[in-house]
Amino acid sequence: MLALVACTSSSDVITDSGSLTSDTSSNTLPTVTTTADGWMWPLAGLDGHEWVINNYVDLLQGSPAMEDYKGGSGDDAKTYNDHRGIDIDISSFRAMDEGVGIRAVVGGEVVDVYDGHFDRETSCDNDDWNAVFVESDDGYLMYYGHMRNGSMSVEVGDRVERGDTLGLVGSSGCSSGPHLHFEVWAGDVLIDPFQDGLWASPPVYDTPASLMAGLLEADGFLDFLDIQDPGDQATAIQLGQDLGFGVSMAGGEAGDRVLVEVSEPGGQIWETMSLTFDQTWRHSFWYWNRSPDRLGKWQAAFFVNGELSETHTFELE
Repeated sequence: MLALVACTSSSDVITDSGSLTSDTSSNTLPTVTTTADGWMWPLAGLDGHEWVINNYVDLLQGSPAMEDYKGGSGDDAKTYNDHRGIDIDISSFRAMDEGVGIRAVVGGEVVDVYDGHFDRETSCDNDDWNAVFVESDDGYLMYYGHMRNGSMSVEVGDRVERGDTLGLVGSSGCSSGPHLHFEVWAGDVLIDPFQDGLWASPPVYDTPASLMAGLLEADGFLDFLDIQDPGDQATAIQLGQDLGFGVSMAGGEAGDRVLVEVSEPGGQIWETMSLTFDQTWRHSFWYWNRSPDRLGKWQAAFFVNGELSETHTFELE
């Protein structure tokens, strides 16, 4: 997966080489059929909140150029070179630890299962992923990849129906963070379910700026990886101790604004921290570190484009 990530002062990009190397340039698409209802989205919840699409299929496989199914190309393509699947991010490793189920998009038979591999990767140093392969009733081979170690709820030979849980989202193999890599083949031909209209209810292409998680971290954040893999939500800190205010953001474009309003005991606003996007993002992480200075119960309110998204309280002891 290609993760677009950001913090208050820097950004980082990591790429994933994928999992299959078949040459598809000269193949033709086999005849397949689809269910009347179309395919179910593999993760439950709302786009921009529980999950967000980070990358689509690169339609120009084998070329130095890139193009997604909406015609985005070059730097505007929501993919990376030769990416063969759809990367669906969740908010953070905290959400991964809580458990995010992956469901079969259509019925079929489990033909392969990979498990037992480390699932907290943030780079491409390891190609060993946990994954479930399903041969669907409508003629496709489907990869559900980067899954959480030990989370598989199916075995080879099992029959699965549309909506059945296969396992949990993880970050195993060549992965920069917790997400599902969903890849589809028809014979030797790579399939883009968006281009072929296979989803029953396809998500929007441009996800509006949305808060996936507002995070409070005792002792503050050091970099975006701390927001991606935060500790427990801070509910109390000591006088003189830093507190990090972080956000995991889905989508957004230039002009979108994120604001954190911190209120001291008694309800008066102590400080307001904000940022305005200067470009389009798919999934980004941002933070501020502050030192509240008055004993009592505080509140942090997180706003996106002027609308309240979340509030969290903490005690200064």
